[in-house]
Amino acid sequence: MFTRRNAYTCDVCDQHLVTVDTDEGCTPMMIPCEVTPNCPGTMHSHWYSGAVVKSSIPTTHEFRRPTPEEYLLLTPAFQEHIDAGGLELYRLRAN
Repeated sequence: MFTRRNAYTCDVCDQHLVTVDTDEGCTPMMIPCEVTPNCPGTMHSHWYSGAVVKSSIPTTHEFRRPTPEEYLLLTPAFQEHIDAGGLELYRLRAN
């Protein structure tokens, strides 16, 4: 199984989000803040390296290809992103 760990840090609240890629594909270099509710910040990628990526901060989200059912719920523009090799961000389910 393909897995690659990355992290994002928010430019407003300075919180971290640790992700794992479970499929090969393109991930964004910036995403809206996913950690602090109502934060207007943008989270920036650590480019798969650095202390946060290698830390013990738990992985809470994954980038993967959507299931066929999830794909149908995406906007046409985002379906085009997936068709071109992009991945979608999903919250990992608690065990």
